[in-house]
Amino acid sequence: MNAGGTKKTTNLSPEISGLGSFIAIPGAFPDADPGVRNAVKLEFTTVFSEENVVETRFSTDRVLVDLGAVDPASMDSKKLARDCDLLKEIAVKYPNELKECLIALQAGGVSGVEKAEEITKKIGLTEEKFAKDGGGFFIIVVIIALGLGAGGCGGALKQVKDKGTTPKPQ
Repeated sequence: MNAGGTKKTTNLSPEISGLGSFIAIPGAFPDADPGVRNAVKLEFTTVFSEENVVETRFSTDRVLVDLGAVDPASMDSKKLARDCDLLKEIAVKYPNELKECLIALQAGGVSGVEKAEEITKKIGLTEEKFAKDGGGFFIIVVIIALGLGAGGCGGALKQVKDKGTTPKPQ
């Protein structure tokens, strides 16, 4: 299910309409460094159910990385290097499971979340496991977001300069 409660299909669209608020769930990641624990946020929306009851739902396929919620002092290069090693091991050993996990979250619903969580625990793709093994994958998420953010913002600025259009950075 997506945030609006409808059956989710893969959406390769270049845009997403904002429906709700993105909120960190730091209690879900007790092993994460406090300096990055609030960087990853899930989308929550308020909707009317089919029974006309107001419900709060969370999206299973939208995650926001909030670089403003990162303490730069928490950026530990040794943990980042360890994260890369651990992630590479998982990618090489479990490529099909990674795809299955993505499909499960795209499908949404309780069963999709439970299946994705089961897969990530089975293959060791959890903050708890990474922290235990000397990493802490929130940092790798932040580093990847930095690269994507800088590239995306740089591309947007180039369009502004080339075509004289908006948007402008805040």
